[in-house]
Amino acid sequence: MAFANCQDAWVWKSPLFVQECDFMIGRLGCDNAIAERIKRSGYVPVNSPNQFKIYHFDVCRGKTCENQLEMQKPNPERPEEKGYYLVPDVDAIRSADQLMNALKLGPLHRYRVLCDIMTNHIAIDNSPEKMKEIQEKIKTETAAPTSEPTPAPTAPAPTTTATATLPPVPPTVSASVPVSTDANQVD
Repeated sequence: MAFANCQDAWVWKSPLFVQECDFMIGRLGCDNAIAERIKRSGYVPVNSPNQFKIYHFDVCRGKTCENQLEMQKPNPERPEEKGYYLVPDVDAIRSADQLMNALKLGPLHRYRVLCDIMTNHIAIDNSPEKMKEIQEKIKTETAAPTSEPTPAPTAPAPTTTATATLPPVPPTVSASVPVSTDANQVD
């Protein structure tokens, strides 16, 4: 799906510090394991094959589209078992709805995805300091000048507050999927 599990080149601006990335590359499971280690190290891996075009011909092993499954041997290291991160082509999937439709997610699963998005990007602050701040704000907003009539009472202060907090955007690391003019030579 949108080459989310295959990246054959990585581009970054030095220095790049990636944790626990001590496995062989060019084997099954390594691409998404590298992406996960990059993410875990505080970067945002981005798969951008339209920006970074590469041509990968696996001539030395005689690998073609027709025989790639036969040629791809299982990876005894299995680095994806310690974590993997799917990075689809940034231009291929334009919205969460598009992806959820493609995955044929049902209503409950779609709702769960939306809950996960909200949970990851909205902070709930029920601290005494925040509650006091809200109460003071309500008092200030409802305090009437002496020459004006007293306004109608307002709703009580909420018991839970939610504030959208987005973390700073970490640096990006771009990945690229190979492009080929000969369909038989794509890795």
